[in-house]
Amino acid sequence: MINDEALNSLIKGVVKVISESMQNAKFNKGYTGRIFEVIDDTHYVVLINDKLFRAKSRFKSEVNDVVKVISWNNDMNELYIIY
Repeated sequence: MINDEALNSLIKGVVKVISESMQNAKFNKGYTGRIFEVIDDTHYVVLINDKLFRAKSRFKSEVNDVVKVISWNNDMNELYIIY
C-alpha cells in the first residue's frame, strides 16, 4: 500500500508540471483589463493584473473603461481588445 506522504508528493509533482505547461501553452487566453492610456484610435495601454500592456482594438475606448482582452497564443505582446 502507498503511504500518504508518497502519494501527496506525487500529486504535488503532477500539479506542478501541469501548471508550468499551462503557462507556456499556445492557446488564446482572456483577461479583464482597464484602459490606462489612449495611444490612438486603434492602440491602447491596458492595465491587467497590475501590469501595463499595449493592446490593439477596432473599438473606441476611453481611459478607465473596463475591457475584455485576448492574449493571442498566450503571448502578452499580442493583445486584442474584444469589447
